[in-house]
Amino acid sequence: MNTLTICGTNLIGSVDALKGLNLKTRSKILVVSDTHGNNDVFEDVILTYGTDCDALVFCGDGICDLESYVRNAKTEPVLKNALPEIVAFARGNGDPAVSRFLETQIMPSTQFNICGKKVIVIHGHQVSVEYNLHGLINWAQSKGADMVCFGHTHVPEKIQMGNVFCVNPGSCSRPRSDTDPTIATITVYKEKRDCKVQFFSLSF
Repeated sequence: MNTLTICGTNLIGSVDALKGLNLKTRSKILVVSDTHGNNDVFEDVILTYGTDCDALVFCGDGICDLESYVRNAKTEPVLKNALPEIVAFARGNGDPAVSRFLETQIMPSTQFNICGKKVIVIHGHQVSVEYNLHGLINWAQSKGADMVCFGHTHVPEKIQMGNVFCVNPGSCSRPRSDTDPTIATITVYKEKRDCKVQFFSLSF
């Protein structure tokens, strides 16, 4: 259960849960992006997929939806119980620089460790992912990332380039390029380099 408290830069949960995430031998991440104010869809995603995951990654453009969920979870046990123990998020190009509800600045990227691997979260507009992923890969490699989760294009994608595994969950609210509304889960293994990625089309 998430403690609904800030435990680091762009991280919600407890410090103990954050440390424990890095020690797991197998873990699952729920990746969501570009909700663009669709609170109902965001809530449905967490209620449907959140209980089976150890962390939630939100890749930006819809921080207001995350804020709304956390606000409601403080008084609604069902919402709190569904939220993974750790939430990591990044500021999108349509998000404010400060969250008044969470009482923190929203930084352009954040990072955490899971199963001994370094995960970085970024929206992606800063490195022009709408054109290609070369800038994203170079940036992630310079940060020593094993995995990077990003959004912005509203199109689901997974790709391994060099030592970096990249995942874009697509948009669960405003899909593009004839794709369905989507989210993704990533299963990470401590003893394996490969990760298992699943995309889910939504019909809420």
